[in-house]
Amino acid sequence: MYAGAGLLASTLAGCGGGSEALLRVRPDVLQLSNAERERYVQTLHAMKRRPSAYDPAVNAYDYFVQLHGRAFPSAQDPTHYNAHMSASFLPWHREFLLRFERELQRVSGDAQMALPYWDWQQQGSWRAIFTDDFLGGNGDAGDRFIVKSGMFREGLWPMGAYFDETPDEFADSEGDGIADINPAPLSRRGLTRRFSFEGLDADSMQVIDDYMAREPRSRLLAYADYDAAPYMESMLTPLEHLENRQSWIEQSMRKYLELALHNPVHAMIGGQMATGTSPNDPVFFLHHANVDRLWALWQDAHAGASYPSSAEDAHVGSGASLDLLSGDVRIDSVLDLAAHSGVRYAAG
Repeated sequence: MYAGAGLLASTLAGCGGGSEALLRVRPDVLQLSNAERERYVQTLHAMKRRPSAYDPAVNAYDYFVQLHGRAFPSAQDPTHYNAHMSASFLPWHREFLLRFERELQRVSGDAQMALPYWDWQQQGSWRAIFTDDFLGGNGDAGDRFIVKSGMFREGLWPMGAYFDETPDEFADSEGDGIADINPAPLSRRGLTRRFSFEGLDADSMQVIDDYMAREPRSRLLAYADYDAAPYMESMLTPLEHLENRQSWIEQSMRKYLELALHNPVHAMIGGQMATGTSPNDPVFFLHHANVDRLWALWQDAHAGASYPSSAEDAHVGSGASLDLLSGDVRIDSVLDLAAHSGVRYAAG
């Protein structure tokens, strides 16, 4: 175990002042050399074979799959829930990424290893990562949408933690799109994906590229407020979500980033990326590193903006602790990227 695992929010030695020369750089995954990308892939596979530093009963990778699954509304009382659909969505995942990155470093033996990000707003970026020599492509429609290509294909990437959803449960969800995104039943045989985009050709990466590129960074940066009430959409009914989603997106940066940018990526990849155990797909971490990068860009552009100190629900105010993350990590300790994570993002 780490000595004081809850101290993972501490800075690297000497970087508390945010000196860029002392910060690790999280790179654009498309800028990695072949050797760097291969090393990253091999480290992920090694994490599947090594016990977690947080819980030796599970491997270092699946620990994060389980943790994220427990932080999903279908697995937790929403009154003690702040990982999604709440003001603390971004801080929770920033801490989550740091812990994953520390495990990358431990398993690789490289204290400077940094988690890459995937800029899904960049034209061509979808086609560039879902390749036979990296993440692989779509799942096999004739075999439960199991991924049969790439470095995480069936037989190479064992599944140890996933939401055990049954065909009956999927049948109950017909009409809301869930059954079209999530293969049923999820299989322990391998990773699943089901690329989808509003009924269009699932293999049309150009359609997805165009969709993501239509939401320019300038719109994100134009929001003046971090968030606005309601601060915990997880407490509301599905009908309230449906009726208010568009107005929420127009209210604040966090709602726009989570609902209009983050959520569609999960849905368009589908398969296990569209469930609470979405970290089963290694693209999850590249995706969330980019979400964190966009938040950091907004923070740089709005230095005077603050996280709500006293939200309408105490679970997401700045003094609250991040649910399910050991060590009683307060939200306000996570807000400064350099001081918290000891990193900056490569320009993209």
